[in-house]
Amino acid sequence: MAAQYGKHEYWEDRYDKDKEPFDWYQRYEGLRDIITQFVKRDQCILNLGCGNSKLSEGMIKDGYKDIMNVDCSETVIKQMQDSYGEKMPELKWKQADARNMKEDFEAGTFDAVIDKACFDAVLCGDYSGPNSKLFLSEVDRVLKDGGIYISITYGVPEGR
Repeated sequence: MAAQYGKHEYWEDRYDKDKEPFDWYQRYEGLRDIITQFVKRDQCILNLGCGNSKLSEGMIKDGYKDIMNVDCSETVIKQMQDSYGEKMPELKWKQADARNMKEDFEAGTFDAVIDKACFDAVLCGDYSGPNSKLFLSEVDRVLKDGGIYISITYGVPEGR
């Protein structure tokens, strides 16, 4: 059976069974030039669909100071809080649905949103068209005026 990346239950089950860190597509070192080109180290950053990636750890080690990590999976958020709570208290963790974060964040909260494969997962799910619209509307809503959205995706530009 193929992976159901668009389903919340898939992610709960995956993180319950596999607790090893995993970076989709690229580690921070592979994305560093792009991120540092557009995102200043003192800006407020949302890492959307953080999973158990080491992206935000790499960013903190590189001088970033304010990163909110969000994932739909309560399981992985708890794991990450347990892993990083004392070691990197500047990292914040929150369980939230990227398609509707109105109860979690006010409009214009973040200078930058980094999405490493989260949008791809939304596109794999049922109702991908309407869910994509909700997802991108929320990204736009939580960004400050002039904020930046970085989408690291497997999709070709014409399809995104």
